[in-house]
Amino acid sequence: MYLCLDTATPRTTVAVVSPDGALLAESAIDNSDPGQIAVEQIDSVLSVAQISKSGLEAVVVGVGPGPYTSTRVGCVIAQTVGTTLRIAVVGACT
Repeated sequence: MYLCLDTATPRTTVAVVSPDGALLAESAIDNSDPGQIAVEQIDSVLSVAQISKSGLEAVVVGVGPGPYTSTRVGCVIAQTVGTTLRIAVVGACT
């Protein structure tokens, strides 16, 4: 399972996607604080998808184009999750 997040747009999106591309859970919220929203929504989408953090294989993060600060926030969150869980972090164009 892949944890996907994108903070490079005005809409913060967090999702869990299966390796075959099936969307298992998604949360997209318009907000001016993408860091707080993304962190809060990670546990929420994992719960909805009924996936534990140990079931994640990789983190996919939107790397822009987008506003520098919000894009950077998403990349830091993804890198932190990946490092903590010892899984790959992959960047994808927003």
